[in-house]
Amino acid sequence: MINHKRLVFFSLSLFFLFCFFAFSFLVKKHYLTQFDFDMSVRIQDNTPVKLDKLYQFFSALASVQGMAILLSLLLVLRRQIIRGFIILSIFFSSHIVELFGKLYINHPPPPFMFYKHIDASTFNFNKYYVQTGNSYPSGHSLRTVFFAVIFAYTVYHMKRIPPMAKTCLILGAVMLVCFVGISRVSLGEHWTTDVIGGGLFGLASGIFSLIFL
Repeated sequence: MINHKRLVFFSLSLFFLFCFFAFSFLVKKHYLTQFDFDMSVRIQDNTPVKLDKLYQFFSALASVQGMAILLSLLLVLRRQIIRGFIILSIFFSSHIVELFGKLYINHPPPPFMFYKHIDASTFNFNKYYVQTGNSYPSGHSLRTVFFAVIFAYTVYHMKRIPPMAKTCLILGAVMLVCFVGISRVSLGEHWTTDVIGGGLFGLASGIFSLIFL
């Protein structure tokens, strides 16, 4: 049964990895440029300004430090130090793919007109108007999806938690993924394709990690 589970997780991981590379090809060839622009305009136009602070909180939560702390606490609850170390190693190693994408896929971040973090008192024209580097894939999206996969799997297999509570917790993890993804576009930090790409690789690496749990 265990070997069958591992085979299923490995197969699913390969499937989402293939989806990630296929989607990355589309991004690299600029087939989704208009889609990105339209989605950014639509999301920002339909997002109340009062939600910006909330989205900034979720963005901060999905930082490397924030997700690493949450993931570590979750793994400590499982009381499996060696397996937990393996999961954390996969988590940090997955950022190599993020770095590779941002180095080799020509996909500049949204222009300054979408950016909502600009502080007028410290405004630097070159920093915000002239965008350097690339933004694909979104590391925030990658980390949040990775954590959500481990969290959902852990909660699902905890016998002491009632079924209804499990459903609520898993839905909460899904909502976290959605809030972080929307926040990256709403705040003008990323394009929608950045978020989708990061989410796909987060699924691939997160599901692969389940082999070791």
